[in-house]
Amino acid sequence: MKCWISLLFVAIASIQCISASKVYVGNLSWNSTDEGLRLLFEEFGQVIDSVVMRDRDSGRSRGFGFVTMATDEQARMAIEALNDTEFDGRRIKVNAAIPFRN
Repeated sequence: MKCWISLLFVAIASIQCISASKVYVGNLSWNSTDEGLRLLFEEFGQVIDSVVMRDRDSGRSRGFGFVTMATDEQARMAIEALNDTEFDGRRIKVNAAIPFRN
């Protein structure tokens, strides 16, 4: 039983570390793509994941997305460099993502 609890604690700690390097990108163009976000953020380090949130009916961008960077430092550098800059013809907002809570 102790091993299981220890493994659970390690898994939870790992999840928290991963979410700390997740970045919110707002005010995206309807034409923005996952690959476009990835290319924009790769200048600042390894991109683990990039996703533009899409409307389920139209498939069009909902105007925001998320990028997960490999480290907190890479995420911080990207936020500082990209916040309030132009991407796909729009001035984007880039911030640390806040974990969703019910």
